[in-house]
Amino acid sequence: GPAGLGSSPSDIWGCDFDPQRGDFGDADLTLALEAASELNKAPIAVVAGHMHHALKGGGERTWYLERNGVHYINAARVPRIYRENGEKRRHHIRIELDSSATKVESISW
Repeated sequence: GPAGLGSSPSDIWGCDFDPQRGDFGDADLTLALEAASELNKAPIAVVAGHMHHALKGGGERTWYLERNGVHYINAARVPRIYRENGEKRRHHIRIELDSSATKVESISW
């Protein structure tokens, strides 16, 4: 995901394995998103998945946030297929778009 969305280990693309590194977002992606915005072509959503939801040392990372009308989604739940209450579950992200709203949710089945 892009840089600039937080430097805490629990932030959407914050670095939990080396907290000194802070914001682990991609500066080039940030520049691309800024350029698109300047052309009035800002995306509805940015989906990436390189930072696992479960934090090193415990806790959970923010996996979704909305800023200035753009939905930032970190889809990296590891493992994606897991067991819960003895049942096999599969993690997915659902994004619903219509003319008036965007809905983002984490789902499993």
